[in-house]
Amino acid sequence: MATAVLHHQVIPRLHVAPYLSNLSRSSEVYNYLPGDADQPHVAEEHLKNLAGIFLRYNV
Repeated sequence: MATAVLHHQVIPRLHVAPYLSNLSRSSEVYNYLPGDADQPHVAEEHLKNLAGIFLRYNV
């Protein structure tokens, strides 16, 4: 009979509580993200296609 051995993998910051330094770094990275107003232009054709999908699926 064959058996499988599964090793428990610890994922940092998922199975272990984050440190204050992790939270500070996360805040710093977030502050460098582009703002909502800095988004690229979306062509009218794409917006119409999205609207069609929303209507089709009653979203």
